[in-house]
Amino acid sequence: MRLIIVFLVASSALLHSAYASAYGTINFTDIMPPEFEFCGKQVARGSTEYDALWGWFNNNTTGWYESKREYDLKLVYTSATMRVNLTKTRVIVSYAGAGSVGQVVKAAKTAGFNRLCKQ
Repeated sequence: MRLIIVFLVASSALLHSAYASAYGTINFTDIMPPEFEFCGKQVARGSTEYDALWGWFNNNTTGWYESKREYDLKLVYTSATMRVNLTKTRVIVSYAGAGSVGQVVKAAKTAGFNRLCKQ
């Protein structure tokens, strides 16, 4: 009986820590590459398209969670080390670092980025 209680307590602590670490704060402005491809053209620091993404990341550092799910590509910023996929209701960031690739997601409205692609 004591072993079952220890197992349940340990399992509960493990689940709580996994849930707590699944959501977090990330400041992507620190790791953005100097250039992306966006809507068929290269955009760099100082361009409207790049600076819009930088500003969005700067204002949206919390609420990110890790996801292994595959998402359809919609409006995408791509580089060798980072892909930012903007859907109507989510921002999905895939990035390379420390020998592995991670993916995090944040619920968000992204309609303003569609206007940037049409410029």
